[in-house]
Amino acid sequence: MISQFKNIKKYVTHVAFINEKGDYVIEPQFEDAEPFEDGYAYVMKTSFTLRGKKTEYGYIDKTGEMVIPGKEPYQSKFAANGLAVACINK
Repeated sequence: MISQFKNIKKYVTHVAFINEKGDYVIEPQFEDAEPFEDGYAYVMKTSFTLRGKKTEYGYIDKTGEMVIPGKEPYQSKFAANGLAVACINK
């Protein structure tokens, strides 16, 4: 079982995933994350480059690899039918 843990340092919150012993399974690197369900967790990760701020959304697997990139900041977990809700601001 993978649990969710928030590590707060200098006003920055990063979400990691830990095992029952409290060891990191996936290092703190996400600004937001949902719990794993059916092998995937929805996450938000921001990085800064010379071109500015880049925010990525999507689904990671249990190794922390982004396996399904998201296009919208608000998406739900996948339902039993394989679909997820995406809120689009137009």
